[in-house]
Amino acid sequence: MNREAAASAWDERQAILNEAMAKHRENVARANAALEAGDGFIVDRAGDDTNGTFGTGGAEDP
Repeated sequence: MNREAAASAWDERQAILNEAMAKHRENVARANAALEAGDGFIVDRAGDDTNGTFGTGGAEDP
């Protein structure tokens, strides 16, 4: 692979990463706003939708 192709591939990967990080920041901001507003109804990665939990698999946050 020549330098131009490698640089192009790197730029493409960086663009994908930048887009993913922007979406992540938006999700974090929304989650933080919901928690501050008292809307604790957030689905964590385990699929638990228990009100008042966030990423704990269903255990109540202290």
